[in-house]
Amino acid sequence: MNVRRSSSHSIFQPAMDATLSASRRKSLFLFSTIAIYALLTLLMEDSSEQTYHARFLSGQSTDIASSERRGESKYISSPDIHVKSFTIRDALKTQGAYKSNFGFAVYSPTQDSFTLYYPSKSKWKTGCNKLILAFEAVCTTLRDMNITSSQEVVLPISGGDSPSVKMTDCVTSDNYPCFDHHSPVLQFGSGFVKPVIPGEIVMPMPQNDHLQCFQEYSYSGKLCPQYVRRKYYDTEWQDLIPQVVWRGTDFTYLGHYRNLRRPEFDEDLGALIKTDKASAVEAMKSLYDELVPRWKGVTLTAEAEQEANAHGSLPWANIKFSHFVYQGKKTDTALGRTYTAFESSGIPAVGQFMSLDELSQYKYHIDLGGGGGTTWSGTLEKLALPGLLFHHVTPMKDYFHDDLKAWEHYVPVKEDLSDLKEKFDWAEANQEEARRIAQRSTEWVKVSFGEEGFESTFSKFYREPLEALVGAYQHVDDWEHILDQADMKPIMKCSGIHDSQCEQL
Repeated sequence: MNVRRSSSHSIFQPAMDATLSASRRKSLFLFSTIAIYALLTLLMEDSSEQTYHARFLSGQSTDIASSERRGESKYISSPDIHVKSFTIRDALKTQGAYKSNFGFAVYSPTQDSFTLYYPSKSKWKTGCNKLILAFEAVCTTLRDMNITSSQEVVLPISGGDSPSVKMTDCVTSDNYPCFDHHSPVLQFGSGFVKPVIPGEIVMPMPQNDHLQCFQEYSYSGKLCPQYVRRKYYDTEWQDLIPQVVWRGTDFTYLGHYRNLRRPEFDEDLGALIKTDKASAVEAMKSLYDELVPRWKGVTLTAEAEQEANAHGSLPWANIKFSHFVYQGKKTDTALGRTYTAFESSGIPAVGQFMSLDELSQYKYHIDLGGGGGTTWSGTLEKLALPGLLFHHVTPMKDYFHDDLKAWEHYVPVKEDLSDLKEKFDWAEANQEEARRIAQRSTEWVKVSFGEEGFESTFSKFYREPLEALVGAYQHVDDWEHILDQADMKPIMKCSGIHDSQCEQL
């Protein structure tokens, strides 16, 4: 499909006809983003962060009607987007709910340009570069697709691993709503499952295999290389290795949303170095409730390996870290003293990186949530593999999660992984049903993120929300004066034309 552009009746001036090569456009995009971010970091303070049925529980047949299974899903497809009308004053009230990573994408008809406004009293964090990517994508898409307005438009946007809202007892308890509904907010990143922020609309995550793919499609009408190159495997189900496998990075989990931690080797296991490995496993099990989900997975693997060694069988879990973050870079865990110390004590924290080709040989996968409570790349990748996905259900979701159904596209697993072994046992006892779920998930990815269905995916999750917000915004005569008097600072200006660099203000 080629995106059709409207004629001169649009108040957005048409984009230049000359199309840069893909490599040049990507270079300009990367250069401008890095330069702008560097300047902003110097100017602003950086604050781094670092009743399923008894039949299931007994392993008996669970051939339940699909409608009954759908009732278990936390992700329920929503109808067409309906956004209540709002003004700049409403948007300013909404801003008060956020600590950082929030701004306004403002279109000025007199200047025919877009400006990003950021609260002057909010700290500029390392994650705010995701807000910049979101702003640039909004600008270019509105112009490329001629989503028009004859007057000003003020769009509240948030970007980051998860919404950086002010912490209240309501938020930490996953209650809702926790804030008044003044205006909608486009959340570019993981958002809340429950309507903690009533006007939140979860948008594609600001990285190259999500938001940038949508942005490219709005410009060229072509599927991005990441989706075109996605591999699908024809491995027979019965030939897959019957383990729950995961490889990934040791990372935080939902920051201050969850009072969970990584284990400290010296403090938690140091005294057990010279004792038997069974003692180390028991020590990790005693810490289980305190650990972030990825370390809970490592603990389950340690227990599974201990049991398998005793019986000469294959461990049911194979969840290990391939990397950790050191000085801002992903580093092999085999090079980390802490991880090798855990490993030598019988806690399998070190795992060799696995490519998708290698992962495709396994029957079961899990998409353990990280900093934003989800895994931005892992879910789609694992749904496309021939194995079955045990989906980590957390308080957060990504933009496409509402189209997925529990027991139709994946098997849900609790946030604390306390039912992971039970779900594995169910799948082993119900192989045909598990295989069907895995096949449906792969087909869903093929259609939704392939040539056949991406136009619909693009419209539903990207164009329609933008159109809805532009249509819902109501003009205010003195909007410029209101913005000047507000606690908002202009930090970037963009034309919205692909071959034009944004200006740092």
